[in-house]
Amino acid sequence: MKISNIVLISFTIPWIDKYSPYARQLNLLGHYLDSERITWISLGKTSELSLKHPEYNITYIGGGFENKPVIISELNELISHHTDDKSVIISLCDMNRFVMDTKFVMPSIAWFPMHHELLDRNTIHTLSNFDVIVVLNPSNVQNLQAQIPNSNVTHIPHMITHYEPKNKQSIQKKYNLPSNHFIVGMVFGNYDTLNRKSVDVGIFAFKNLVENMENIKCHMYIRAVTINNSIGHVQQLDIMNMIYMANISDYVTIDTTERTYEEGIELLSAIDVLLHPS
Repeated sequence: MKISNIVLISFTIPWIDKYSPYARQLNLLGHYLDSERITWISLGKTSELSLKHPEYNITYIGGGFENKPVIISELNELISHHTDDKSVIISLCDMNRFVMDTKFVMPSIAWFPMHHELLDRNTIHTLSNFDVIVVLNPSNVQNLQAQIPNSNVTHIPHMITHYEPKNKQSIQKKYNLPSNHFIVGMVFGNYDTLNRKSVDVGIFAFKNLVENMENIKCHMYIRAVTINNSIGHVQQLDIMNMIYMANISDYVTIDTTERTYEEGIELLSAIDVLLHPS
């Protein structure tokens, strides 16, 4: 089938919701997909919304699913209104928001980062209705194929643009990190109440490092951000309590400042090893 249009589905509009890693990723995606053949449906926005990106030739349509589940029959009706039958749907959403009362009206692809080794029944049912599932690494492909035997699963590696490291000591000084230390960085969004990112595992792993590296000064830099603190989002996990339980408060810096993407990349030059909880 010759594809005439790509329908991207997400819960945000990146150039409106300017802060958060998700907005950054989606805005970058918009840059590379700059085309009249892209229709972007932002599920979490009002259904009356219809905007053009200020830089890229992409149309954003509001889905109208702000505070309710995304019922596929309703979504199909919206998609059919804005595109033709030679389109392909690509979902960039969490599966738990979908209610699969029917199949998608056209070929569909689910981009699916796996947060848990075992899937719940609803996620299995939802993913089973996509024509293709895209995960981040080969082990996820094997895992999903074992849990959803008839699924078509492939992987596309996650990556960032190459960056040039800056002077380590100058960056450590800029962000008040100790020099002449082995710096362990842990960067994650602290917006999940269930600790599915296993932050405590990283903290206690660092405790073991401190106890077993007596001749090397170690320090942990934790960058824990909300999705968007400036609009009322709050830190969910009590990180300080975990640190006190591990008895490593003298070895840790916690940074909850909302930083630009450029600052986040710059901070990589200050650390020796990066833990990135998913």
